[in-house]
Amino acid sequence: VSTCSKCGGDGKIIIDHCRRCGGNGEVQSKRSMKVVIPPGVSNGATMQIRGEGNFDRRRSLAGDLFVALHVDEKQGIHRDGLNLFSKISVDYTEAILGTSMEVETVEGMKDLRIPSGVQPGDTVKLQQMGVPDINNPSVRGDHLFIVNVLIPKDISDPERALVEEIAFLKSPGKWHSVSTNSTEAAQRKSAKVRDWKMHCQGIKSVGSWWNSVKCFLGQRQSQERFASVGVELPAPLWSSKPDSFLMASVVTVFMITSIFNTVGKTDKWTSVRQRNQRRL
Repeated sequence: VSTCSKCGGDGKIIIDHCRRCGGNGEVQSKRSMKVVIPPGVSNGATMQIRGEGNFDRRRSLAGDLFVALHVDEKQGIHRDGLNLFSKISVDYTEAILGTSMEVETVEGMKDLRIPSGVQPGDTVKLQQMGVPDINNPSVRGDHLFIVNVLIPKDISDPERALVEEIAFLKSPGKWHSVSTNSTEAAQRKSAKVRDWKMHCQGIKSVGSWWNSVKCFLGQRQSQERFASVGVELPAPLWSSKPDSFLMASVVTVFMITSIFNTVGKTDKWTSVRQRNQRRL
């Protein structure tokens, strides 16, 4: 006994094939169905739904449907196992004093308490706000928030004064010496400038030509390097002879020439030294 090669043992031969199934007796179709996804599934996990696959005529059974899951990441929230991680930023004053802020979780906005003295890179967590264990839904991870402390590059003068006061309270000896040195240096500079101005004003009131020249040249010199030339004339030159006036004029011209030559050399030496300092 052998199986008929034409009918395949069915005892029937299909002459007019069905236009919908093409004689196979099966039709592919699509339909929508609801699938319950358990909490805690991971990206790439598969779910098996029994009896929703293809139908096998020989066994008169329907296969199973396997669904591959792709889990989209929520912006700002990173998953690692059962725990969730997010980044938050706080001001440096909030890091010192502590604060409370609203943060985004998988269950919406929640209040998060930032303790005082938190450091950059520290983590603050909301317990039992992470991912449930798929095998034991009563076990759930935490949501951890990584703290970033914002330190401003530019602050206002009142803010700087307050920060300096805090620094003084923490290290009074160090800040007292720095403040004292800077204050004393500023006071010395201010007193020096004030004394020189008063000196020049006194000279102008007297009206001496030579003192006015020294005051003018002294204002040009920013450093304590003032070169002066003095000529002591013998007593006979200032006699009442007719050519003593001519001699006094020559001496005066000589003194003025010497003064300006000395000033020119001093200015040249100062400019050369400044260029050498810039090169260094």
